[in-house]
Amino acid sequence: MFKFIILSLVSVSILFAEFRLSDEGVATDEKRGLQWQVKYENDKIKRQSHKIAIEYCQSLELDGDGWRVPNKNELLSIVDYSEFKPATYSIFKSSTINDKYWTSTSYSNKPTHARFFDFKNGVLSNSYKRHTAYVRCVRDAI
Repeated sequence: MFKFIILSLVSVSILFAEFRLSDEGVATDEKRGLQWQVKYENDKIKRQSHKIAIEYCQSLELDGDGWRVPNKNELLSIVDYSEFKPATYSIFKSSTINDKYWTSTSYSNKPTHARFFDFKNGVLSNSYKRHTAYVRCVRDAI
């Protein structure tokens, strides 16, 4: 039963994933109405605290503004569980480190913690916001 549920989730995720990459390095998810950062300044991605990740996304001017740290559900929408190291769609593979990425979602009753997704092993977990992780910014499609 458990395998069936996992396979169903993977199938549904693949079924609804449809991305278009712009010359500026922005991937548009046509189905969900989101745009994702694919290009990083100097092609370098840095680990940062949750607070710095929020500031980074808010100040990002990649083909316009309006960027933010994705919530848990938004970040999970670019996860492809049929892939491994990193567990994401091919459009994101070249700019995804096999490590943890922040979400804007706080962890239940612990305001000092935030949720992250580990693209190396496909696990959603939480960490102190003062710890470091990577970030992939998102915005609503224009």
